[in-house]
Amino acid sequence: MKDWVIVGTAAQHQAVEAFAQVLQVAGQSVQICWEPTVVDGQVCEFTHPVTIGKVAGDLWLPVVWTAKGPLYAEVIGRAGDAYRQPIHLKDEQRQVLYALARHCLLELAAKSPSSGKTPRVTPGVYLVQFSLSGTEVQLGQIWPFPAEPALASIGVQSLDLFTCHWYCLTGLPILDLTIDPRVTSL
Repeated sequence: MKDWVIVGTAAQHQAVEAFAQVLQVAGQSVQICWEPTVVDGQVCEFTHPVTIGKVAGDLWLPVVWTAKGPLYAEVIGRAGDAYRQPIHLKDEQRQVLYALARHCLLELAAKSPSSGKTPRVTPGVYLVQFSLSGTEVQLGQIWPFPAEPALASIGVQSLDLFTCHWYCLTGLPILDLTIDPRVTSL
């Protein structure tokens, strides 16, 4: 059994290959699926740009990629049918997540046909879905927009992730992301 299963369409070939290289450099075994197929008893569907990993995970690291680089928001978690922010992680776990997210997004940008010589991540909000197994971080998938979990940021984080995405798309500056001090960490 492989450590990672990557599923993608032919149009995503370069991005999928980039993720496979990142994971292989990290010593992980990788299986790439190009056609709808059965992996671990489940049919792989192409409903998202790239799906990575055996388990999608119930945690999301929001990355707000501005024209000047990334800002990392507090982790979002799923509790039943609801999403909550902030989820407390140890500093070591956060640093690993930040580095992984940055590296993956830069690798994707480098493989993009429009990237040129210097990789440039398109400004916007990305949700890096992951799970934790003990001290190990397992990457699930990267959402290239503020998907449903971003709802947790409304009324909790200033600017919320939807506003951040709009600011990124329109070139407005984002200086900081803050959590309302009345909100407690989970």
